[in-house]
Amino acid sequence: MQPEIIALVLAAAVLHATWHAVIKVGRDRLLTYALISVVAMVPALVVLLFVEPPDPRSWVYLALSGIIHIAYQVFLINTYRFGDLSRTFPIARGTAPVFVALGAAVFAGEIPGAAQCVTLALISIGITSLCVGEGLRDTRGVTLAVATGLVTATYTVIDGLGVRASQSPLAFIAWIYVIMGVPLPLVALIWRREKLAGFLRTSWKPGVTAGLFSILSYGIIVWALSLGAMAPVAALREVSVVIAVIIGATFLREPFGRRRILAACLVAIGVVVSAANF
Repeated sequence: MQPEIIALVLAAAVLHATWHAVIKVGRDRLLTYALISVVAMVPALVVLLFVEPPDPRSWVYLALSGIIHIAYQVFLINTYRFGDLSRTFPIARGTAPVFVALGAAVFAGEIPGAAQCVTLALISIGITSLCVGEGLRDTRGVTLAVATGLVTATYTVIDGLGVRASQSPLAFIAWIYVIMGVPLPLVALIWRREKLAGFLRTSWKPGVTAGLFSILSYGIIVWALSLGAMAPVAALREVSVVIAVIIGATFLREPFGRRRILAACLVAIGVVVSAANF
């Protein structure tokens, strides 16, 4: 993987962890995520005015990706309802690289070698270990986080295949955000209409910022997926887990004991080894 791609994917990881933290601390997570979706959709619509449409062969991937991303939104909102950011985020992200590697092997013919399997396992074990320590009192958060990880892996593989078939990564990325930017705001309008005005008065700034971070971070990832194998890109962006744990400990006052520090270091080592081996 080229150094500039590694740097961009790492930057995307920071942006990714940050906008997830915004959802976690939002006083109404449904409205927060709905605002993020609308904000992310606006630049996507602008991009569509200046790019060629994606190749028709990619349309089926766009449709599937839109459906999977909606499921992701639902799982994510409920995951943060029942669990800390520094626990549920690592579980969701930790399971994703393994799922992506399996999906890429089955559907894209990208068979990882022994060293690659070891590095993927190292990252996944380290990320999941961040959740161990004080015990998990509510299994709902864990279950939803694992489901979120599976959904994340699913849309990563679908988007990786679709962006290659599209012949236009920018158009493909933009259409993803347009497709998934409509359902959640509509649901919010139906279920939270009476709270919408007050929410926008007090919470529009973090929502808008998170929306911009969202489209920028995922745009970078999908662009990176168009340049090389899916598994290393998915693994490298999991450094966002370390960022999320730091955010959870520093700003949200969540536990950050010695075990989590060691696990975060394990993740960082795994990321470096992964970048060197793929």
